[in-house]
Amino acid sequence: TNDIFFSSNRSVASRLSYRNMATMVFSNMIFSYTHSKNESYTNIDYSDSFIITSVEQGGNDKKMLIASGALDKTFTDIGLTLKSGVTYNSTKFLLAQSGIKTSNKSNSCAANLGFDFNKFDWLRFQNNVQGTIFWEANSYHNSNKLKRINYKATAFFFLPRSIEAKLKFESLTTELSPSRYKSSNFFDGEASYTISKNWKASLAVTNIFDVTEYSTSQNSGISNYQNSLPLRGREFMLTVKWKF
Repeated sequence: TNDIFFSSNRSVASRLSYRNMATMVFSNMIFSYTHSKNESYTNIDYSDSFIITSVEQGGNDKKMLIASGALDKTFTDIGLTLKSGVTYNSTKFLLAQSGIKTSNKSNSCAANLGFDFNKFDWLRFQNNVQGTIFWEANSYHNSNKLKRINYKATAFFFLPRSIEAKLKFESLTTELSPSRYKSSNFFDGEASYTISKNWKASLAVTNIFDVTEYSTSQNSGISNYQNSLPLRGREFMLTVKWKF
């Protein structure tokens, strides 16, 4: 049978921005709250080989709160921009696992810090690190606070003779269970050469380290589960473009 469920939403949001062009300081603060009234909730059944998710009829009040702030500072004389931010997300909703219903509260808190360096015509460098803590709380289970760290660095090179290059590195570290971490590192490269105003050739290499698997962990209501996701291996792509 096909069931039809209705929902209604009420939201409020505010934003406060500050810009000072003299000191090159920029900041934003955002607050939003959403209250959804739904006629259905999600039930999750786990087994050793698969997960079954179903939508069940029943009143479900979902409340979501998001608060975030960001602060940037640019030093124009040295071509450096510092960036920082923090975000908190809290969602409360009705959840069922194997028929057991509970009011679940999902939380995450993330902070990031990075910089852009753009002093020279031939080089631009971007660097960012983000740390996230996430946890669940309900009447049956309070999960461990698990952490995730994501680091990204990208360098752009604008060389003579119409040559451009890009190098990108990313490191993902996930806490699968308390004090048990798994890291995956990715490195990509790309170079292009403008032959003439009509012709351009480029070579891209992705996943240079040939990483074949990425592990992740996620809290979901009453349970915590881990996944190992397969990835495509090292790849090369040669491209030639002709404009007319």
